[in-house]
Amino acid sequence: MEALVLPIGYRAKTIKHGEKVMKKTIYFCPQHAAVTLTEDHRLHVSEQLPTNKGCSVDSLFKSLASVQKEEAFAIFFQKGHCVGSGLLRLVEQGGTALSCSEVESGFDSMYHHTFKNPSTLAAYMANIINVPHADETDPALLRIIERLEMYKGIAFSTYEKKRLLSVIQKNACALQTNQCHY
Repeated sequence: MEALVLPIGYRAKTIKHGEKVMKKTIYFCPQHAAVTLTEDHRLHVSEQLPTNKGCSVDSLFKSLASVQKEEAFAIFFQKGHCVGSGLLRLVEQGGTALSCSEVESGFDSMYHHTFKNPSTLAAYMANIINVPHADETDPALLRIIERLEMYKGIAFSTYEKKRLLSVIQKNACALQTNQCHY
């Protein structure tokens, strides 16, 4: 656990019923528990499993998507079990999701990796956390996205738009930095 949280400066806690969610904290779900996040950002833990045991984590992802929206960050480690629509909904609303499940790799716009070493996962998470956020109201950036959608003939999901905006902004910053050196 320390190898995961120390490199990125986050705290690690096991989820407790009624606890208010704190920023910069990684929460570990108790095994065989159904967990949801309430509107007042409190964790609700129930020993009563849903009828579909393999999908108990789905209710957590759905509640996380509805409460945290684009601030949500979820990691699904278990392999071969139902992730459900909650993780996809979280991603579509602009949150970030890491899935280690090759079985549930039907979500094309999600990260899918297997991490054998916690420090590798920590480095990967730090990279995602430290990505500069794009100004989603910038009309020039929005126009670029619209043009890309027209060119490709598809509509990007919220996650894909945010990812593209971030890449465009990062490259624009790099160009400005290079111009300053000349």
